[in-house]
Amino acid sequence: METAARQAALVIVPLAAAVQAEASVILPTSNPTCNAWVSGQEDISAVECTAAAKQLPPAANGITGVKLYLGDPGNSITFFSGNLASIVLSTNGMVSGSIASGMLIPLGYSFRVDGPGQLRFWTLAFTLFSAGGGAVANTTVEDQSGTMGSISGVTEMIMMQDFSDSDLRVEAALQLSWVSDTGSLQLTIPSDSFDFNVTGASDIPEPASISLTVAGLAALGWQLVRRRKDWREWFELRRIS
Repeated sequence: METAARQAALVIVPLAAAVQAEASVILPTSNPTCNAWVSGQEDISAVECTAAAKQLPPAANGITGVKLYLGDPGNSITFFSGNLASIVLSTNGMVSGSIASGMLIPLGYSFRVDGPGQLRFWTLAFTLFSAGGGAVANTTVEDQSGTMGSISGVTEMIMMQDFSDSDLRVEAALQLSWVSDTGSLQLTIPSDSFDFNVTGASDIPEPASISLTVAGLAALGWQLVRRRKDWREWFELRRIS
């Protein structure tokens, strides 16, 4: 009984400490930037675009994510000529807290491609860059089906090294290859867009639930101690009689 009570106490103390020590890492939404290019057979031209960013809900892994998408007008950009288009959306800022190596970060993407030509392939790279410019996490998805229209999916990336208290750049880079002699290509990246750490806030226990859990464990430990005391008193009476 005493051992059980001690084990309950050992559970209660670390859990309470974990509740106090837990702090969310918030991926930056500041300084949203869009850079786009289109290349033909002879030249590469810059294309004007604007970026937007929105904070995602906190997630159970302790990371508050961010979504990147095209700003107005219409969350769209048009590439008028060429056969290879690239667009990079990013944010950057100081991030407090740490993300451990091996941490899994779920990702989501949703965009639309329209045009008179044929889409040959697309490639989308998600990357987190540290202050020194090196990638601390990245992953790439691609498709060669040649299908125009709405495109969406989910993937994930894993932290390749520890990150702590530093500048961080969040970047989504999309490349499109299409075949069209005269037609343009329209790309739409709506607010349901390129999402870093898409797990919802519902996976995180509410503070009230955490408090109830700690209180419940404390009560269990007290009951075990009380039962042990009652058992000792009964045993003493039996021995005397």
